[in-house]
Amino acid sequence: MGFRRRFPLELALFSLWTASALNLACFRANAQDALRAAHEQQAIDKAGQSEDAHQIGPAIDLYKKANKLAGGRCVVCLSHLASLYQKEGDNKHAAESAAQLEQVVTRPDDKATAAMMEGSALLRQATSIRKRALFQQADAQFKLALQYEPSAVQALFLDGLALGRMGEDAAARNAFARYAASGQADPIMKARARRYLQDIALVRQTMAPAFSIRTLQGNILNLDNLQGRVVLLDFWATWNDPSVQDLPRIQQIVRMFQGQPLVVLSVSLDTDQSKWRNFVAQHDMNWPQFWDQGAVMANTFGVRALPQYFIIDARGVLAPVDVMRGADMAGILKKMVAQARRAEEQPVVNPNAAK
Repeated sequence: MGFRRRFPLELALFSLWTASALNLACFRANAQDALRAAHEQQAIDKAGQSEDAHQIGPAIDLYKKANKLAGGRCVVCLSHLASLYQKEGDNKHAAESAAQLEQVVTRPDDKATAAMMEGSALLRQATSIRKRALFQQADAQFKLALQYEPSAVQALFLDGLALGRMGEDAAARNAFARYAASGQADPIMKARARRYLQDIALVRQTMAPAFSIRTLQGNILNLDNLQGRVVLLDFWATWNDPSVQDLPRIQQIVRMFQGQPLVVLSVSLDTDQSKWRNFVAQHDMNWPQFWDQGAVMANTFGVRALPQYFIIDARGVLAPVDVMRGADMAGILKKMVAQARRAEEQPVVNPNAAK
């Protein structure tokens, strides 16, 4: 009887102790999770600050720390890591980060984006070291992206590059044709796809980045619509003394090649638009002028100092010459313009014509 009388009380005390212990354990677990989440967010915030300050290395370390705190499932961290590794030219780690991201996200469009990020990193890596296996992996990722999200037509363009660079020209043409026919294709990249369709061998060349801009004069300049003409890109700024000192040489080139298949485009990195406009007017800079607000075009071309020049041949290929101040730019341009004229005189061959 004594046992029976004590049992309900002991059971109640045991149950109370157990509940208290479980509540304390849950409280500790919740507190640890909250603390971990706080540290994760703190690392993400600091990484963002480093990224904004263009401190890529510290930003990568902080995103890696935050991702580790999140158990390797931080979507923000992995997407930023893939992007930052790309900026650093570390395509191997960019691909690995994108692959992890693909495993973490759940929505089909997010998975498609992650697959394209991985494929793009693999494509850059393959192009750098000319390894067919990497081209094949990139091709597989672009096709996977389209399986996740059929409307992700950018994957078609990228797959055309991967296929073309490993010599699968017929399949590459098919991908570019599908992209060019899509109503969702970017107009700038659609023009580039059509250029590849005209000459598929261009996918294996170092093409200048595609761009379409509105000049100060109000005209639209699309690089891929300038086919047959040599293009001289002049990145400069009014506040940069070497740029101003080199202006007479650019003016001389404009006069020298007037009426010839050459387009000179001066791209200003000025932050003060009115100052730039006034300078252009005062110095009679009557050739195409573009204000690169935010240095978007300069970053695309990898401009690191001013002035910096790029020469693009009549096919859209970046000339393999380093055009520095003091170089014989006029001599280089004469040769390339002559090549453009000779190419213009040759009969056009339709690559899709029946043999």
